[in-house]
Amino acid sequence: FDGLPAILGKMVPYTMTQLVTFEVLTRESYSLLQSADFEQTPAIKFTISTLCAMVAAIASSLASQPGDSILSEVNKGGEKTIADVIKSFELSDYFRGTQARLVHMMSIVTVQLVLYDIIKASVGLSATGAH
Repeated sequence: FDGLPAILGKMVPYTMTQLVTFEVLTRESYSLLQSADFEQTPAIKFTISTLCAMVAAIASSLASQPGDSILSEVNKGGEKTIADVIKSFELSDYFRGTQARLVHMMSIVTVQLVLYDIIKASVGLSATGAH
């Protein structure tokens, strides 16, 4: 359980940002389409889901990057605690590896959230954010 605080420092911001961003963006997108009296075809729904998932991936990756940097440093071994890592880090250290993580997370999160919407639709539920 020693690493649990570091893992939570990464996963809580990641999960909260991912789900909230996706939900809010899809809801607002569908609301905008509805107010413009725009037809919601399957292609439009897929596009909304994909674009909102991509934005959610970027946001969640950036929100959890500091926690990921701390977790990586703690996991290197030794006797470093989270407090030791935080004291030794400069601002740039919290965002080390951001570009690689963005590419990695964008592919995973986008596919995850799009599949989530596809599965919801296949069992008769409306897409995330759709009314």
